Amino acid sequence: MLMAQADKMRAKATKTVAAQNMARRAERLLSGLEAERAHDKVAKLRFPKPSPCGKTPLRASGLSRSYGSQEVFTDVDLAIDRGSRVVVLGLNGAGKTTLISAVCNLIRVTAGEISVFGNPAASLEARRSIGLAEQDINLDRFLTVEETLLYHGGYFGMEKEDAKQRAWEMIDAFDLRAKAAVRAPMLSGGMRRRLLLARALMHRPRLVILDEPTAGVDFRLRQGVWP
Repeated sequence: MLMAQADKMRAKATKTVAAQNMARRAERLLSGLEAERAHDKVAKLRFPKPSPCGKTPLRASGLSRSYGSQEVFTDVDLAIDRGSRVVVLGLNGAGKTTLISAVCNLIRVTAGEISVFGNPAASLEARRSIGLAEQDINLDRFLTVEETLLYHGGYFGMEKEDAKQRAWEMIDAFDLRAKAAVRAPMLSGGMRRRLLLARALMHRPRLVILDEPTAGVDFRLRQGVWP
């Protein structure tokens, strides 16, 4: 914008000096922009490579969910192919989180069937295939960052040494090394969100579901994390 204004001012002889000064200022600002952008990238998200899967990992048919007489969604069909990136959009209260919770078997649907990598959503195989970062930050307040990830790895049956190595890979990937021994309540909202994302990736899931993943994350982290 400064450079464009400088070009306009050059057309007027009386403003030539001012235009030159403005152009120099614009050049100084632009010259430092790339360095500033590089500095702002405080974290880098690295998704673990998943194991092979079928052509359509997630299927659902005829899904409905109601609370008494209130219908949240009705007759929803899903077929998400391998490698897809799907965004679920809707107004507040439209049922986005309810649908996600149903796919992850956190709640039961009123009607319909869900298949995750060919297994029913309620099966252990399906639960192990999904990495979920919830909308609400639900972290054990007594556990440190490292303990949170180690506990989650143990929950999915990882050996102690494998879980420890994976935990530190996630800690480094989300720039949490300086906070590894800090308990969850002492972290900022943005760091708790990072930890939630790291936890979702601990067991190298084949399907990753992020429910409002940038809520509470500052702009610099969003720029550094999301491609």
